[in-house]
Amino acid sequence: MARRLGRSYPLRVLVTGAGGFVGKHLLTALRQNPALTLFGTLLEESQREPELAALCTELFPLDLRDAASVEALIKKVQPDHIYHLAGQAFVQRSFEAPWETCDINVHGALNLFEAIRAQQLHTRVLVIGSAEVYGTVRPEQLPITEDAPFAPSSPY
Repeated sequence: MARRLGRSYPLRVLVTGAGGFVGKHLLTALRQNPALTLFGTLLEESQREPELAALCTELFPLDLRDAASVEALIKKVQPDHIYHLAGQAFVQRSFEAPWETCDINVHGALNLFEAIRAQQLHTRVLVIGSAEVYGTVRPEQLPITEDAPFAPSSPY
């Protein structure tokens, strides 16, 4: 149990991108902890599936590029932790629409951070990325370490 202003309460956890592959697996793992109240975001209502809805207290359709909607969500949920999985994650799409990819992945994350700041929360945020930041890695460079230089080969 976490403490806020001297009161015990379950941790409120928001998983952005809950409707994606990783989101479903993360929510399934988090659901094992009864001290967590889970919330999730979906890009579209069509992603709402019964098994996904069963994992969360509430699911919210949300485009993270919509700053007002993001702020309203953060104000409502008041998350203690956020696992930020939402984003445009298809390399081919990043070549087809690089500005859209940047808008979703950068502007969307910034809207999330700004909403947390506006609500004066002390939310812990984990932003998930991928090995794509390292670009093409030669076999002798494996395993990749945190010291490896970034050399992305796509807008993603």
